[in-house]
Amino acid sequence: MKRRRVALPMLVYVDWVDSGTSHGWRNYDPREAREDGALFCRTVGYLVSKNANSVRIAASIALNDESKADSHCCAITIPRFAIRRMKRLPAAE
Repeated sequence: MKRRRVALPMLVYVDWVDSGTSHGWRNYDPREAREDGALFCRTVGYLVSKNANSVRIAASIALNDESKADSHCCAITIPRFAIRRMKRLPAAE
């Protein structure tokens, strides 16, 4: 049986910074800005789209009958200004 070549989007690793939030009522304390701070995030997934402003990374890819990426799920859009580093990863076959 001949092995089909699978056409997948690029697999990437992204370090990025997100905003934080709190829930419920809290007493005002100017020191909290330092304590809560930014959230440093890491995401690994398929690069399904990109433009000048953002990249979209999906956790899962579905293949069609021709072994090409047909659809994706569990995607996150990350603004480019929040990305600290993005690196291509070797794809599994």
